[in-house]
Amino acid sequence: MTTTHHTSTGPAASSEVNAGPLAAFVQPRAIAVVGASADPTKAGGAMIRSLDCYDGPVHPVNPRATEILGRSAAATLADIDGPVDLAVVAVPPPVVPQVLRDCADAGVSAAIVCAGGFAESGPDGERLQHEVADIVAASGLRLLGPNTSGLLVPAHRLFATFMPGVADLPAGGLAIVAQSGGVNLASAFLAARLGVGISLAVGLGNAVDVDTVDVLDHAAADHRTTAIALHIEGVDDGAALMAAVERASAIKPVVALKVGRADVSEFARSHTGALAGDWAVAAAALEQAGAVVVDSLTDLVEVAAALSVRRLPAAADPGIGVVTGQAGPGLIVADHLATTGVRLPSLATPTTNRLAGLLPPLTYQQNPVDTGRPDASFMEVMRTVSADPAIDALLVYALQEPVTSDIAEALADRVRRGELPPVVMATDGPAAAVTAQRATLHDAGVPVVRAPDRAATVLAAMVTDARRQHRRGRTGGEPAVEIPVARLSGAGALDEDAGKTLLGQLGIATPPRRVCDTVEQARQAWRDLPGPLVVKILDAEITHKAAAGGVRLGVRTEDELLDALNTTAAASQRPRWLLEQQVEPGIEVIVGGTRDAAFGPMVLVGAGGTGVEWGPAPVLRPAPLSSADADELVSGLPPALLLDLRPDRRSELAAVAHTISWLLAGHPEITELDINPLRVTAAGLIALDAVIVVDESTSGRDTNTRPPS
Repeated sequence: MTTTHHTSTGPAASSEVNAGPLAAFVQPRAIAVVGASADPTKAGGAMIRSLDCYDGPVHPVNPRATEILGRSAAATLADIDGPVDLAVVAVPPPVVPQVLRDCADAGVSAAIVCAGGFAESGPDGERLQHEVADIVAASGLRLLGPNTSGLLVPAHRLFATFMPGVADLPAGGLAIVAQSGGVNLASAFLAARLGVGISLAVGLGNAVDVDTVDVLDHAAADHRTTAIALHIEGVDDGAALMAAVERASAIKPVVALKVGRADVSEFARSHTGALAGDWAVAAAALEQAGAVVVDSLTDLVEVAAALSVRRLPAAADPGIGVVTGQAGPGLIVADHLATTGVRLPSLATPTTNRLAGLLPPLTYQQNPVDTGRPDASFMEVMRTVSADPAIDALLVYALQEPVTSDIAEALADRVRRGELPPVVMATDGPAAAVTAQRATLHDAGVPVVRAPDRAATVLAAMVTDARRQHRRGRTGGEPAVEIPVARLSGAGALDEDAGKTLLGQLGIATPPRRVCDTVEQARQAWRDLPGPLVVKILDAEITHKAAAGGVRLGVRTEDELLDALNTTAAASQRPRWLLEQQVEPGIEVIVGGTRDAAFGPMVLVGAGGTGVEWGPAPVLRPAPLSSADADELVSGLPPALLLDLRPDRRSELAAVAHTISWLLAGHPEITELDINPLRVTAAGLIALDAVIVVDESTSGRDTNTRPPS
């Protein structure tokens, strides 16, 4: 697609944003409202009023009017004198295609279609949307929508939306990129209530043309934007989305909300597929790309708003100091931070000695530090804690008391002068006082929230962002890993012996084993292998052998062997057996892989064994992994499981995950992979079972495989 873009020369150019593919949307020389009306109850009437404050020309287009709300109306786009960069289309859906053709003929660069009634409405709407897509592709016209809430650029007084009241939204550093138009507007109003302005807010709607990647790239390049709030409902091209998030988060923080946590989508048949739902896959991919993933709209806006004010420097594990004027809220903060994995280091002896001279003797003077209540020494307490070598950032809580205003002024001054590390301030009390202090502190780069638990949520997210930045610095430049496995043919699951043979080629240990087609071969295997033995039915169509009665453990005698062969044979119509040396007991984990339609290959690590579906949620990451990614994957396992793994076994588990990730990345014919259990023994990790599902028709066409971040 080729697109013609104009350089803004009109009034909107007075506060120019970065030029780029979306320039005609965010800074048009002139806007036409097609379907404009004087009736405020009609879409064209609401839109012309929303655009009334735009600082460039706005042209109503309506063949049945000569003047609308004091503006001369044109009968058609072609009748407008001078260039029009943006057309806002406020006509019924069936008329939209012809209006878009008129836009292209008139040299309009971009259009916004807010109306619904397209693919979201059924087959007729789908056909209409296909027609719109064809027009856009053929003409080079850029299109936002259809079914969108429009866009907001408060710095230019550009409010291309039907929603009343948007003209009161302040300009600022937060960009909102939302698939839902309602979420776009709700987020903008919520940010305003938090005292944070908007650089850009876009509701993508059906995204026939302009999509999430386009707006992310624009926001990343926009000098006004300091943080991005990203709302995702569904993903078609996961690799493109991840790449855009990586580009943006390398420059400024990206906070993401993926909707659909309760939607488990279609389960694959293996354990791995059942464990990797749509939400979990998307969240893991966004995290890998550098985003901070949150669970609610409130978190999305509050965290992104704070990060638009201040971003913590990159750090592997920032140490946080907490100073509170009230003990109860301080306990809430400390508890929340600890449960989210934020480090609250103990303070050094010189620090505590200094605090002892500043605070009453009954106050708690470790971390968190309780001052009893805010007083004249509060600022010096903050300075003392922040000077401790273990502290990288502060969270301060103080209710509104007579000295709180002075504390806020002093804090803002110290931060401006670089005398304090990054600070998050939590305070509550009379609304007017909080609002005034928030403005002062925001200007100094201090995020302000009102509740202690919200402050902890915000700071925990800021710490996550700092860790993401640090990981990015460690993961670049690793060479690709060559996997010594030939392309696999056929379709369906490999039998366990074939799967374990493949694992052996990767250097992953398996128990000594024999394949037996007859009872006599099984007797010979029993004589050759050290006991006790495990007898398993060998049938690629039986992936859950224990549930089918196809496994017998602890076989020590020939009579037990014959009984095991007879019993397990009932599980298969073509009985063959795999005899293995039984491995010593130990902790069991799962390492798996699945192939997501949007994000491509994913690797999974979690608690393993027969009850894997009911244990703690596994950890997912897109494949392939860098070595640092693999270490982080294992570090994300449940604490109870990590405590049971020695450091050398953690490293070994990370190495297995790393290898499996490169196998998945290089072999798109492998659609599922499940090593469960992978047992932790004194000799190392040993794969007790392997399920590998192949579909050679997918080989060579996995478009979502991407290099490690």
